Amino acid sequence: ANISMAGNTSQAFDSLVEAMSGAVGGFVSASTLYPLDVVKTRMQAGQTGSYLDIVRLVARENGVIGLWKGFQYVGFSSAYEKLCYFYIYSFLLDQYQKRWGAIGPLTNLALGYCAEWSHKPITYPVDTITNIIKVDNLGVMAAIQLVSGDGLIAFYRGLSAHTIGALKPAVQYAVYEQIKQITLSKQTKKLSALQAFALGAAARATADIIMYPARTVKTRKQSAMKSTKAAQVLTPEQIEENQRIVSMSALACLLYIYKKDGVGAVYRGVEMEVGRGVLSAGLMLMIKERLASTVRRILLALLKILAP
Repeated sequence: ANISMAGNTSQAFDSLVEAMSGAVGGFVSASTLYPLDVVKTRMQAGQTGSYLDIVRLVARENGVIGLWKGFQYVGFSSAYEKLCYFYIYSFLLDQYQKRWGAIGPLTNLALGYCAEWSHKPITYPVDTITNIIKVDNLGVMAAIQLVSGDGLIAFYRGLSAHTIGALKPAVQYAVYEQIKQITLSKQTKKLSALQAFALGAAARATADIIMYPARTVKTRKQSAMKSTKAAQVLTPEQIEENQRIVSMSALACLLYIYKKDGVGAVYRGVEMEVGRGVLSAGLMLMIKERLASTVRRILLALLKILAP
């Protein structure tokens, strides 16, 4: 989104307001919708059954509260991702517009891609751990010990798939901006809350469908690395398959899943991802918009207190 300077505040301050509002929205939406993410992750990892079957299985293992096991880590990870993304994207966008003027779709994609990669060195290991928690029903320390047994590189297993997956937020916001420009060209007033929600939901659904295979590959590789370490009993064939998946490139893994189980396996759980994504985008937008003015007032008050 284009962030303009207002009053005596600088571009950096306005970007910080946007970033912090987005961080709160990211935490609340990720935490609230965490059970949907648990079901989706298990389906991507190859667990069979319907949505309700997997929900019942998780509930039997840990009770209903088990559906939120590990939500705080995903919530904080989402908050940090949104904080970094919105701040860096806003900064890059402002610098580009000052030098070259209006931004096009491809440039928008490039800026979004750079902003998305900015937080991965910290958030990707957290994502790896939370996926293990969701799929294998382990505690935090047990999941960390499981992953660390293969060294530091294991925390970044499947990162090659994210080389493509990092385009998802860029695609989402690029699509949103293009639809927004078309909509605003037909009216003089700003987007209403309902219009913004609808456009944001459509953009998120488009990005989810395009980028879902990369997410499937990342989840499958992360879950496969437990082949020789998990407490559960695996057959020699399952161990061999998991070791082969871990050693594959992202493209090779995608082709393997497609050839073995068909296109349905590549998009297994996509309905949950799209549904969760649309709801997440809606919650994120409403919270972010409502909190922006409050966050601005709080930060201005803090600056006055801290100013010499």
